[in-house]
Amino acid sequence: MVAPTSPAPRAERVSAEPRIVAITDEREPLADAGLALIEEMFAPQDRQALSELRSELAERRLGLFANYNFHMLAAVYDGDDDPAGVITGVYLGGVNAGFVTYLAVRRRYRGRRIARLLRPGLIDAFRSDARAAGHPDLAWILGEVRARSPWLRRLVRTRGAIPFDID
Repeated sequence: MVAPTSPAPRAERVSAEPRIVAITDEREPLADAGLALIEEMFAPQDRQALSELRSELAERRLGLFANYNFHMLAAVYDGDDDPAGVITGVYLGGVNAGFVTYLAVRRRYRGRRIARLLRPGLIDAFRSDARAAGHPDLAWILGEVRARSPWLRRLVRTRGAIPFDID
C-alpha cells in the first residue's frame, strides 16, 4: 500500500510553459516584481541600483533614446503574480550589439528551462532593434557569464562564442 501524499507545492503543479512578456512600463506591478527578483538574486555590488533600472524602463517608454534600447522580459505562469524569471538587456545601436545585463530565475522554478525561453526572447528584441536601425541582422550578443557556466561552454563549443575575461 502506498501512503497518500500531500499535493505538490503550487510551483510543482505547473506543467505548461510560461508566457514571455515584455515589460515596457516601470509603473507596472510586473516591473516591480521583476526588479525585486533581480534584487533578490544579485548582491548589491553585482548590480545596478534598482532606481537606475527603473529609469531605463521609463526612458524606453518615453522614447528618449534612439540608438539605445533597454529591454526587460519576464517569464510568467498564468495565475502567478510573480515572474518565474526575468532577463534584461540593452541594444547598442552604435556597435549593433545586444548586451545581456541580468538573467534571474526564481529558485523554485530552476531546472524548468526558464532561461532557455527568456534568452531567445531578448535576442529577438535585439534583432528587431538591429533591423530598425537599418542592419540586416544583429552583429554581436554580449553578456557576463560565469566562466564555468555550462551554457557558456556549450556556446563556445557549438557556436564559436568568444569568452572575454572582464573584471
